[in-house]
Amino acid sequence: MKHPPILRLLATLLLALTAATATAYDFEVDGIYYNKNSDGTSVSVTYKSSNYNSYSGSVTIPSQVIYNGTTYSVTSIGYYAFYGCTGLTSVTIPNSVTSIGNSAFNHCWDLTSVTIPNSVTSIGESAFSSCSGLTSVNIPNSVTSIGDYAFRFCSALTSVTIPNSVTSIGRWAFNDTPFYDNKPDGIVYLGKVLYTYKGTMPENTTIDIKEGTVSISPHAFYGCSGLTTVTIPNSVTEIGVLAFRDCTGLTSVAIPNSVTEIGGLAFDGCTGLIKSAYPDHLNNPFHYGKGIAYPSGGLIEEDRTIYNANKTSLYFVPIDATSLTIPNTVTSIGNYALYKCDNLTSVNYNAKNCSVSQGWLSEAKSITKFEIGSSVVTIPDYLCSDLNNLTSVTIPNTVSSIGYKAFYGCSGLTSVTIPNSVTAIGSYAFSNLTSVTYNAKNCSVSQGWLSDSKSISSFVIGSGVETIPDYLCSGLSNLTSVSIPNTVTSIGKSAFNGCTGLSSAVIGSSVSSIGEYAFYNCRALSSINIPNSVSTIGSNAF
Repeated sequence: MKHPPILRLLATLLLALTAATATAYDFEVDGIYYNKNSDGTSVSVTYKSSNYNSYSGSVTIPSQVIYNGTTYSVTSIGYYAFYGCTGLTSVTIPNSVTSIGNSAFNHCWDLTSVTIPNSVTSIGESAFSSCSGLTSVNIPNSVTSIGDYAFRFCSALTSVTIPNSVTSIGRWAFNDTPFYDNKPDGIVYLGKVLYTYKGTMPENTTIDIKEGTVSISPHAFYGCSGLTTVTIPNSVTEIGVLAFRDCTGLTSVAIPNSVTEIGGLAFDGCTGLIKSAYPDHLNNPFHYGKGIAYPSGGLIEEDRTIYNANKTSLYFVPIDATSLTIPNTVTSIGNYALYKCDNLTSVNYNAKNCSVSQGWLSEAKSITKFEIGSSVVTIPDYLCSDLNNLTSVTIPNTVSSIGYKAFYGCSGLTSVTIPNSVTAIGSYAFSNLTSVTYNAKNCSVSQGWLSDSKSISSFVIGSGVETIPDYLCSGLSNLTSVSIPNTVTSIGKSAFNGCTGLSSAVIGSSVSSIGEYAFYNCRALSSINIPNSVSTIGSNAF
């Protein structure tokens, strides 16, 4: 049925109102802001807006929160959640939280107390960096990884308890703190991790890494030209990125069979290594330098590409490779796996569930063809980020999630089809798009997933779509028309907010609810048919 008088009033109000402030949260309860996770049952703590600085004083995060009659478990502190909250003095994290995200408390200068519960397993990159009020931190024995720069520049931090559960500590995680500065020169062990070599290493140094050490951190011996011999015990499972880079005096090293993870460029620039256990073509691409005694059971070579023994980690690709096939067994790809692979033009990616490092393809800018295989379930963060020569990509119907900045910066990629299998899409997933075909049946999209695709003029919603998620087309100012099919039952919050060029919108006959701000600031929309099926219209919907 048509409601022209109402719409005339709405249009008048619309012109009188200014655009809503961009928010980064799905909802707020008791002064804490949350984003829904893709599982639909849990949430992450987040910030209020892009201005950050949303919190002050003492904050206690609940283990559960109720919103619109639904109970959600609070399972993580999200990226940048408390970033720059200079007035925050203390925070209590509940036992439901399992991860603290990157930069979660970065630059919280007045933070003097934080309680990390025994449920947390990972502390992200720069999570507490520059928290100059922190004096002590007790890391519980549930934590297994601490990210790069996690506590760097905490200028008052004198006491840190690191349990044996921690098997990975990122580069400079504790540098520029009294805790680190007070350590004597030489090898610094933190729990079972060889963190770094502190000070200037004397010439002709021989090092026996102590038994029980489980990992060697990134950059641990970077530039230690005085190191000539190192013995790595059979307890070590991981050697970090650039761990021995530019150790020019190193003449031999034996990697034990226990090692399953070796970071990119771990032995790059070790010009003193002269023996080789692998063919010559692997020496340079592997960037170990010559003379590594590879473990007989720790690494394998296939098609001149190096993996760990069970092919779950891909480490190195030869620099003269023109094509690469990534098998479905791979779950991680090293930071510098494709270092200097500037001849690579084609990638066949079959990894079912994998994580890749940001910039893993930064040395492979010639790629024009990136095929995503039918076995792929998740498209990880940064998968094709900044592949300027990529002009087309097909996302198979097996994919359930598309990660953060997965195709960001692909300036030649202008159109994409989202299949009906997709249930979650991360922030900044795409940029430069002009055309989208959206077939996702029931999906949640992060606010800003298309924030750098402002030129989109065609957004086709497929006939199988059942829900229009929050923020689906938010801010697409060049979009002039949209047709919502009869299969759709709900239109989410701010779904078309800020589509200032939208002059035609057809709402299907099955829609029962229209969320708040759904068509807010659609200044060109002068009339619309609202079917009888609609029973709920949120505040400021039009």
